[in-house]
Amino acid sequence: MSDLSSLANIAERLRTLKEQVDAEHDSEASTAVRFVVATDWSSAAGPLAVLRAYQAAFGSAAPVELCFAVPNEPGEQDEACVQVLLEGLRESGGVGRVRVESFEEASAQAYDAAVVPGADPELLLSEVAGVITRMFDVSRRMGAEGQAPADAGQGDPAALATRLQNFVA
Repeated sequence: MSDLSSLANIAERLRTLKEQVDAEHDSEASTAVRFVVATDWSSAAGPLAVLRAYQAAFGSAAPVELCFAVPNEPGEQDEACVQVLLEGLRESGGVGRVRVESFEEASAQAYDAAVVPGADPELLLSEVAGVITRMFDVSRRMGAEGQAPADAGQGDPAALATRLQNFVA
């Protein structure tokens, strides 16, 4: 009888642990605010500028995410490029969630603001400035409890997909 009781306790504990893991996964998947930077890593200036601002604006536990969108399926080279950028920032503190996704993945999810380099360098500068400004606006309005502002995540995924089709490194 005690073996059955022990098995029942183990089964119940496993169910509880699974629920906790599922809840953590759900909270990660439903990040309140996503910022997207399109890159093919041919220039690190834009991604690094946005990453530095992201680190300065948000704590590592904030419900935000920075997504580097690449024109291919993300691979080891993409992860290595992100790691190089992150290593340069480690001395100045932690960094929140950073992901690498394909253009297709990035444009299929809600986002707040994006940088997509095109043929116009002035537009690129304007987009970088706009994303950085938006990061600090969201951070300021998040408050101590870490709730995203009601207007966060309002980017149009279809418009982002169109912009990504016109990506120029």
